[in-house]
Amino acid sequence: MGVVFDSGAPEDTREPGGPVYEVERTADGWTLAFGRTGPDLRAVTPGMRVWITGDPRAQSAGDAAAAAVPHGRCVADLVVSGRVDELMRVRLRAADIDVEAATDAVLGHAEREPIDAALLEAKLGAFGGTPLRLGRLDASTLDAGLHLPVSALKQLRRALVAAWEDELAAPRPDVTTWRPPVRQRDPEATAPEPTGVAPPDVAVEPLVRTDEQLDAVIALALPSVTLDWMEMVGLQHAVARARRAGLQVGIATTRVQKPGEEGYDRRVEKLAPDRVLVRHWGALVHFAGMAHADRPALDGDFSLNVTNSETARWLLDAGLATVTAAHDLDVRQLSALLAATNPSSVVVVAHHHIATFHTEHCVYAAHLSHGRDFRTCGRPCETHRIALRDTRGVDHPVIVDVGCRNTVFNGEAQSGAGQIASLVERGVRRLRVEFVWETAEETMRVLSAYRDLVAGTITVDGARARVAAVERFGVTDGTMRVLDPGVGKQAARHQLRS
Repeated sequence: MGVVFDSGAPEDTREPGGPVYEVERTADGWTLAFGRTGPDLRAVTPGMRVWITGDPRAQSAGDAAAAAVPHGRCVADLVVSGRVDELMRVRLRAADIDVEAATDAVLGHAEREPIDAALLEAKLGAFGGTPLRLGRLDASTLDAGLHLPVSALKQLRRALVAAWEDELAAPRPDVTTWRPPVRQRDPEATAPEPTGVAPPDVAVEPLVRTDEQLDAVIALALPSVTLDWMEMVGLQHAVARARRAGLQVGIATTRVQKPGEEGYDRRVEKLAPDRVLVRHWGALVHFAGMAHADRPALDGDFSLNVTNSETARWLLDAGLATVTAAHDLDVRQLSALLAATNPSSVVVVAHHHIATFHTEHCVYAAHLSHGRDFRTCGRPCETHRIALRDTRGVDHPVIVDVGCRNTVFNGEAQSGAGQIASLVERGVRRLRVEFVWETAEETMRVLSAYRDLVAGTITVDGARARVAAVERFGVTDGTMRVLDPGVGKQAARHQLRS
């Protein structure tokens, strides 16, 4: 087993502990022996609680449970029939739905290893990854001594599952289907041709991280801005500057917040923002629990993982004014979400550097300081910039948040400019444009391009030329590139790695 000695600081990863290698009973109690690089026992004092952190017996029981027949799936009973020179037919019954399928190949005489119950259970009953699990298998009407390729059995199983799922999804006259209280659209239908002129209420909303970028927003006289600052003193000054310029001010929360870090939300609350970009569940609980008169408008960020209308509706009912569509959605999936949700409550990120990953490890403190944390590192993140350079020579910015956690952003901005007219036609009214390290000039150029695009004063091609970003939506659409068919295998592998 593994144990840890409780020093009263559950967030302290340096609490002494480790795996126990030997246990000996003594007159006074028990003696525990640890490995050669075990815990610092000088930090262990009488009266400490000792917690078990690992138990091989519990691990074995969990592994056994995971390997057991999955519960919660629909039990599927199979009836198999067939004779030589005829097709094998199988009837499947599950959840009061009956379907039947037959093989393409006919049954033949088996020279060796004829079809038996074990083979049928292994091939027809292998429902892993589906909502089904095998129940009873009746092969009493299947003649003995027959042969069929294993591939035909697998194909038959797939056909049965597909037919059953189609029946399950089909409308049933005895079931009342709930529909959301908004007009339904067919996500597969072709969207109306955009007019090129957006309604006047479509907003391009910048998210900025530097004073330079805030200067650009103020210079463009945009009505609002969201501030995503890495330290609270600078954030306070930025809020004051934005207010003096007459902007509505939004503040983004941290992406990750642990127990004991609730003070970040309280400090944001004291700045009295007009809006809060909520990125984690704790912030939703905190701000939604404020008195209604003092509560800012709450916008959910992509990290709340809104990929379907049920999630969107739940979050809106929980107190959010808007939700941001998750980056996992491609264009077709986003269209389906908008069709089943009030589209004016969905914010779409039209331009951004996608966040690649977050880490507790501070690259700045590790490489530019001899300190261990924000108390002793000297805050090199306030005066230096670090990026991770990949094999293509692209620099991926590393940004620090107020909790000293690092986020690595893709060095190449991506744009959904080609989809904006269609999104507006579908009812989207808020488009967010996010910046990382862009200069004031770059920020003005990008923001003005999107502003002109939604106003219909420039074309999509004109906007693309000005924003100079990769045309890609979310993390799925456009990520596959066609290789040059003329290149050799080695060059093709190099292109794929790139």
